[in-house]
Amino acid sequence: MNRIRVGLAGLGTVGSGFVKLLHQSRHTIRQRTGINIELVRVVELDKRRLKGLPLDQAQWSANLDDILKAADVDIVVELIGGTGVSREFILKAMKSRKHVVTANKALLAEHFSEIFSAADRNGVNIGFEASVAGGIPIIKILQESFLTNRIKKIYGILNGTTNYILTKMSLDNMDFASALKEAQKKGFAEADPTLDIDGLDAAHKALILCNLAFQVDVNFKDVMVSGIRNFDVSDIHYARELGYVVKLLAVSRLVKDGQIVTYVEPSLIPFKHLLASVNYEYNAIYIDGEAVGESVFYGKGAGSMPTANSVLSDVIDLARHIVAGTKVWHYRNLRKPDSTVNKNIMNEYYLRFMTADKPGVLGRIASILGKYGISISSCVQKDLDARVTAVVMTTHFCRKQDLESAVAYIRKNVRDVKAPIVVLNIR
Repeated sequence: MNRIRVGLAGLGTVGSGFVKLLHQSRHTIRQRTGINIELVRVVELDKRRLKGLPLDQAQWSANLDDILKAADVDIVVELIGGTGVSREFILKAMKSRKHVVTANKALLAEHFSEIFSAADRNGVNIGFEASVAGGIPIIKILQESFLTNRIKKIYGILNGTTNYILTKMSLDNMDFASALKEAQKKGFAEADPTLDIDGLDAAHKALILCNLAFQVDVNFKDVMVSGIRNFDVSDIHYARELGYVVKLLAVSRLVKDGQIVTYVEPSLIPFKHLLASVNYEYNAIYIDGEAVGESVFYGKGAGSMPTANSVLSDVIDLARHIVAGTKVWHYRNLRKPDSTVNKNIMNEYYLRFMTADKPGVLGRIASILGKYGISISSCVQKDLDARVTAVVMTTHFCRKQDLESAVAYIRKNVRDVKAPIVVLNIR
């Protein structure tokens, strides 16, 4: 019986779930793989978190160095989060020739090249299934099942918090603040929801999928990000009248000359699209591959046990490779795409202007859009009261940079536009 020993750093929500799942699955793992996976060391600052966990014979410590120096640790599982201590810890573990499993999406997104280059340089494997979409095995799908596919686009709903909020706004007519409060009450949103509602969490995941799918090294600062902070429920209603639902989408796709665009933005999705029916805290990922065509993967994107399942899956996968003496994946000579291509994205857009109810305002807005090469596909006016009108437009395909320039000009020069101008992608 082959024996693989694990050192775990972090006993938070996912870490405690991992301990429980490994304990209850040991017999199944041994039976199906011929490998005995043992948790031998645990590092956690708050010793109270150990209470009630089936740690068996694992040794506890409050010092990460105890895992790094341990000769009896084959795989290091990093679940402490952050991008400071965790980065140093993972790099040191690799230098010590220990294989690594992590759920740390922010670390991987912001230090992608450094982390994976270190894995290659030190001849170790890194598992990161739990970093994207919780219990959906999207990383293995890209690494294994779709390995020979030329991916044309990969996009989806990658943040359960924002999807829950938008679902409540859409189905229950809640305003943003009330929907956020309910998400926090149910444990779907943190006390500080900044990373979620500002789109950064989804952007971290989008970058990981982008780099993996297209074998590129995109810098995180080049990912365009817009969140849903203080999103107005009226735009959800107007979108519905046009035949769309609003979702926060993370998108990566090939454009001309093999370049890549990657962005996270609230977007309008047609009712008939499969992603339109993905509600509440669920995630879904859409892949268009040259050989397989269109595929959609759906499931829980967060939570203790779904994410712990992905962590344990990686541990089992790495254990098999250790026994076989093989490498999971190679990250060498990754291409650096041209970041300026993002400004040249061609798309259709939804626009909403709050204007004074006066003759000629709509004509002036349309004229300015036309001067910047933006053609209007549809236009609806909603009289809110005797003084204010909501002007809702959709455009034909136009260049993102041209639209941004037009909107900036209207904002500065058309005095009768009364409120922030809303611009949303149309998928």
